[in-house]
Amino acid sequence: MFRNELAILLAALMALPLQAGQQASPTVQEQVGRISKGSIIEVKTKLKKMKRVSGRLGEVTADGFEVQVAQGQKVDNVKLSFADVKSVAEKPQNKGTHPVVWVLAGVGIALTVLLVVALAVARGN
Repeated sequence: MFRNELAILLAALMALPLQAGQQASPTVQEQVGRISKGSIIEVKTKLKKMKRVSGRLGEVTADGFEVQVAQGQKVDNVKLSFADVKSVAEKPQNKGTHPVVWVLAGVGIALTVLLVVALAVARGN
């Protein structure tokens, strides 16, 4: 009898640090509140007809927010309720230089060095 109570007590004590270390994930409203208006965002929704929405963050209200979605030359405002959204993430604006650019730059530098060496050898003869 004492063993069972001790086992339950130890199991409960072991589970306490795990629960204390877990942080609650922010709500969708908190996620949107951290993003500045006009930032490019990607929204994952619970809606069947619209699983993902990408665009600029528009007006934020107590019930939801708007996403400005570009369709060619036209900009549509999509209104979403916080209850219909799974997550919101801000997309980075600057992705950096594409690796192909660095490869082409390296090839250009190598060809320039070869050309300079070839010209130096030709003048030496």
